[in-house]
Amino acid sequence: MAKLVFNVREAKGFKVIGFEIPGGITTPEEVSASIAENANIFVGGKVLINGRGPVWAFAKMIHQAHATEVVATFDPRGGVDGSACYVVASAHTEEFAGVERISDPEA
Repeated sequence: MAKLVFNVREAKGFKVIGFEIPGGITTPEEVSASIAENANIFVGGKVLINGRGPVWAFAKMIHQAHATEVVATFDPRGGVDGSACYVVASAHTEEFAGVERISDPEA
């Protein structure tokens, strides 16, 4: 079992938070500890979350980032044309009111 490893990068005005699970297996307790230890990365801006992990791990990260302008998660086939995009989970500004998808800023 392992804690999440995060990498944060900027792309076209978005904060892209990537994560990995070393060894591929984690627990809810390890995810919670990882998020708590890195809470500062989930603050401010427009947050896009990208990684492979259990749905409950994404839920915990979205909850941590819910106060940001927008929080979205990566979907490799979620675009209107089947392309990769980010699907909005929470939005708190006029800019993203009614927006369901954000184009991948790293594409």
